[in-house]
Amino acid sequence: MQIDNWNRRAVRTLLADAGRPLVLPDAEKVSGNREGVLEEMANARKNYLDFVRRSGPLIMSDDEQVAFQKALDRLMAKFH
Repeated sequence: MQIDNWNRRAVRTLLADAGRPLVLPDAEKVSGNREGVLEEMANARKNYLDFVRRSGPLIMSDDEQVAFQKALDRLMAKFH
């Protein structure tokens, strides 16, 4: 596989993965389950760090960078 094709595929996968945790409902926050909230916050931190690590070697277009940063910002809001 050529590097350009690999990069495009990796960027699409990363953007899809980064958006996935954001569509899950915050059921634990609604129900007031403290343990659930803490677990969700820990998972959000773990995902954030993983996505940042995975993005390092990738070359993204301006639109992809904006979409990725928005996903990171929304994910960060879950653990602040």
